[in-house]
Amino acid sequence: GVAASVVIIVLLFFLRSGKSVEPATLLSDPFLQLPKQGSVNVVWFTNFEGSEHFVMYGDKKDQRANATTTKLSSMALSETPGAKAKATSVWRHEATASGLEARKRVPYFVESKDGKRNTEVKSKVFSLQPAPQAGQALKILLTSDHQNLPMVAANLQQVDSSIGKLDAVLFAGDTVLVPDRAAEWFGDASHGSAFFPSFQGRAKSVVGTTEYRGGEVLQHAPIFTALGNHDVMGRTNITNTSLDAHFEYSAPRSYAESLYKSTGLDPKSEAHAEWVANNSFNTRTYSEIFSLTGRAPGKLYYSVTLGDVHLIVLCAVRAYRPPTLDPNVASRFSERRQDFNRKELWRHGAFVMEPISKGSAQHVWLQYELKSKEFQSAKYRVVMLHHPIHSLGANIGPAFSNPYPYFKYGADGEVIAASYEYPFPDYLLNDVSPLLEQHGVQLVFYGHSHIWNRFAKPTTTATATMTTNFLESSNVGNTFGAFSTNTGRKRSVVDKLESAQGDPNGLSPVLPTHPNKTAGVGDKDHVSSNTVTVFSILDTDKGTVESYYFDTKHPNSKAQKFDEFSLVKPAAAAVTTPSEPVTTTSTTASARTTEQKPNPLANTKLRAAQVQSVMQPRPEESGTRPSPIAQATGATEAAGGVSRKKGAAGDAAVEASGPTDGRAKGSGGATGSASATSVKKEAAEGSEPSSLRDNGDDVEASVKAPPRAKKSDAVATGSDAKEPVGSGSGSSGRRSEIS
Repeated sequence: GVAASVVIIVLLFFLRSGKSVEPATLLSDPFLQLPKQGSVNVVWFTNFEGSEHFVMYGDKKDQRANATTTKLSSMALSETPGAKAKATSVWRHEATASGLEARKRVPYFVESKDGKRNTEVKSKVFSLQPAPQAGQALKILLTSDHQNLPMVAANLQQVDSSIGKLDAVLFAGDTVLVPDRAAEWFGDASHGSAFFPSFQGRAKSVVGTTEYRGGEVLQHAPIFTALGNHDVMGRTNITNTSLDAHFEYSAPRSYAESLYKSTGLDPKSEAHAEWVANNSFNTRTYSEIFSLTGRAPGKLYYSVTLGDVHLIVLCAVRAYRPPTLDPNVASRFSERRQDFNRKELWRHGAFVMEPISKGSAQHVWLQYELKSKEFQSAKYRVVMLHHPIHSLGANIGPAFSNPYPYFKYGADGEVIAASYEYPFPDYLLNDVSPLLEQHGVQLVFYGHSHIWNRFAKPTTTATATMTTNFLESSNVGNTFGAFSTNTGRKRSVVDKLESAQGDPNGLSPVLPTHPNKTAGVGDKDHVSSNTVTVFSILDTDKGTVESYYFDTKHPNSKAQKFDEFSLVKPAAAAVTTPSEPVTTTSTTASARTTEQKPNPLANTKLRAAQVQSVMQPRPEESGTRPSPIAQATGATEAAGGVSRKKGAAGDAAVEASGPTDGRAKGSGGATGSASATSVKKEAAEGSEPSSLRDNGDDVEASVKAPPRAKKSDAVATGSDAKEPVGSGSGSSGRRSEIS
């Protein structure tokens, strides 16, 4: 057969050359990207450059589309912990299948040839279709945070067997753990739940005594992804050359820019952007693997219309730092004690990687997008991002804003404490969520904490009373825990504006509509498990989102539905002026909803008031006053936020230098060339900002820096003050790619 011939040819090549050459293989089955009217792109990977790569498609599989081939720039092999990563060759091929008929699937396969080896490799036959039409019934998978976790393959195997062929996949970030590690994408003996094998039914993942293969999903359905913190690589200029270290040691763009200035290199050099990325963070691998260009070309935020669904994908990512006060861990609140005077090893707290606050390019673009005809006319309005807005999980806090650093110096001028606090407003809660609610977004989907929970918030717009549903459906194992009042668990470390239990941003979770108390699913307001895995399906025919669970302790069982809610728009209501905070009311999204509570954190003034209510009596404003986090970490805060020089001998003076990447400076990329003022003006007029149409520049408005931190007081709490599973110092952050 063909396979035997390929093996013989390869062996003959080995014998003649005397070299050990890796056999030519497909590293993945094909997957689908960029569906458009009449076309869709097909992407696959090989371990060789080859001479011909093409897709054959159509009823008779007689239509051919040649592929464009590129080499991934940063792929490396798995390495011994701490050892130098060894580069490996991965070649990407992308072809456009055009001339497709609407609402019709046709078969296809891909083929790659290597003239040097006189060999070829082919995929099996799958099916594809162009972009769906309005009114076309779709089933869309909602999932996230796969990260090579052990239950991913079981989860996707149940999706495939229970739901059948999907029409699209919405993936809310964290595809893998370390994006430059090839095995996490394509699999090897130690990565049985790798991304593509699990999504393509080729995994080898053992849970208990059962091996799961995953599901044949991406070969038939296009995937749309949001950037997650595990999709970003950190600095590559550090001494430690392991992939894990490169991932963990991310730094803000402003840090890298300041380093670049100190080198005296030309800021207009073509190498400038790459230098800054290598000294801060990059998303090269993520951006090279996926084709996500849409209405914001070159960006990590974009929009697309899929039949009756208009999807807006935001980039809401911060560097992951564990929530601990352990002085030997670089955490959200402090640098490691042993690194205080080795600034090249600082992690800079949980900094925001792509600007999304008011005045940023992304926020301006979002305002334009929410006013667009495509969004306004869509039957279903969906927004996807990685970081949660409402959650019972461990990863929602502290406030989604850039950290303020506080440094304390000893008598000899050395740093003896370095801590971080997080000012308000919260970019997502205060700058983004009100926009989504006011414009009638029906579903906000996100991940990050590896749990399932949902919330519903009634909102009165100019034309109707809507419900904005917030869904976190990322439970595929390795949960970080849920901190609900009905579990008794408390978050291990919180600031004073974050609650030890419940949603710190003020909503009550919605109880599942189809509980299974025997299985222990749905009798609580969340699912947080390392044996039960969950997925959700958006069904546009019924206008519902349905969530299913599968218990890996019972491998012969089937996925069971435990929750369902409707996205159908209600009839128009009388125009009223919304109050703030939201008044107590019952939602209509579910038969078993819980009562909505007033949101005590709905605006900055209320937040500030709450801060004062939980603060200890404040010392006099003159002189230095203690910061609550500083009391735990040893740093203090300068009075009134005034920066001071290092003190003379014996004077423990303080440096309070403002956000590591504040609103007046962009935290997520090279400085943009467009005028933020003109961008905002165009957006307000309802036209697409010209400076965002053709480039990927980051633009930050020239606005005042946010107020100093209102005492985000980090404290250990409760009987459950433990590290969340998987939250050790090895889990660091990453961000949006501009290089």
